Amino acid sequence: MSAEKQKRKIILVAEDEQVIATALYQVLEYAGYELLKATNGEEALCQIATQQPDVVLLDVVMPKMDGWEVCKRLKTNPSTQSIPVLIYTTLCDRKDMEKGEKLGADKFVGKDKTPVEVLAALQSLIKP
Repeated sequence: MSAEKQKRKIILVAEDEQVIATALYQVLEYAGYELLKATNGEEALCQIATQQPDVVLLDVVMPKMDGWEVCKRLKTNPSTQSIPVLIYTTLCDRKDMEKGEKLGADKFVGKDKTPVEVLAALQSLIKP
């Protein structure tokens, strides 16, 4: 059992809207992922410093530090730049997508997608 647990992939979910976060947690836990949880950008960076996840699901609009700044810090730090980042937000216009790409985000998914669709996007970023 412990060897099985060690193989579980870790996803950091940085989302401040509790209803959305809970729906994501349920789908991701059911799919067998270990979760790290943050409700703002500062918490996300602290979580990553403690235990590096296999992928980060990152809301943009959060208190204390927004997702853009978290993405920028992750992608400019040599020890975290290889962690895939999925931007998950209501900010879905072309300008926002281009900003995410410029900051190094690996994928961009709108909050209009279901948790199952978000799961599929995350799985495409996780290395076996």
